Amino acid sequence: MAMELSGRTAAITGAGSGIGRATALRFAQEGASIAVIDMDPTWSHETVSMVKKLGGKALFIETDIRKEAQVERAVDQTVKVFGRIDILVNNAGIARTAKIIETSETLWDDIIDTNLKGAFLMSKHVIPHFIRANRGVIINTASDAGIVGFANLGAYCASKGGLIQLTRALAIEYGDHNIRVNAVAPTSTLHTRMLDRLLNAAPDRDKLHKALADSHPLKRLGTAEEIAELMLYLAGDRSAYVTGAVFSIDGGITAACPVASF
Repeated sequence: MAMELSGRTAAITGAGSGIGRATALRFAQEGASIAVIDMDPTWSHETVSMVKKLGGKALFIETDIRKEAQVERAVDQTVKVFGRIDILVNNAGIARTAKIIETSETLWDDIIDTNLKGAFLMSKHVIPHFIRANRGVIINTASDAGIVGFANLGAYCASKGGLIQLTRALAIEYGDHNIRVNAVAPTSTLHTRMLDRLLNAAPDRDKLHKALADSHPLKRLGTAEEIAELMLYLAGDRSAYVTGAVFSIDGGITAACPVASF
């Protein structure tokens, strides 16, 4: 059976850990070459090594996706090394808890610039390559927090809601170039530094973990590897007629709409 992404190149932001790393490894298993676009050399080099152990090709490009010049360089380097770019996964993201009246302008800008502006800049510089190839795939990592609101996560909710709308706008704007753009919207996800940071900040880590799990109809949290399976579907030809969609992969939490605070 042929590998789903054989001969293709994927640029994945935030691929040093968590969902980004799991996606990089899953794509590599299906034949894709991986550009690991991240700010953390230690974690990112680990991802590259893991991809290579699978027999794949990978390159780490240290990039602050909030800076356009660095984004442009990262995209150019990806194409220079691998000869093409077929898939962009805008996965890099941060979350910090704060009430709106306690959110500084610096914190607001940091979250919006990382989660939304970074995806805009990466898409802006990758899309011209997709247009020339008359095909391409963009997958944005949104969040359940972009669909429903959460107290103490105002900036994060705004960034992910904006990312969902950017997904739809890009899908409409570039569909005639055979460019598909979709978003995945996970909830709190195991095997990610974002969730680890949240749990470690709690007075009782195990109690918070159980409370989070119990708030989902499936009574558990999902894993980064489960998110990566959805990423693979959206990246490959099985989803050739899917664009402009937002896929909740959240154990049913947005169907239940419980009130949650962090």
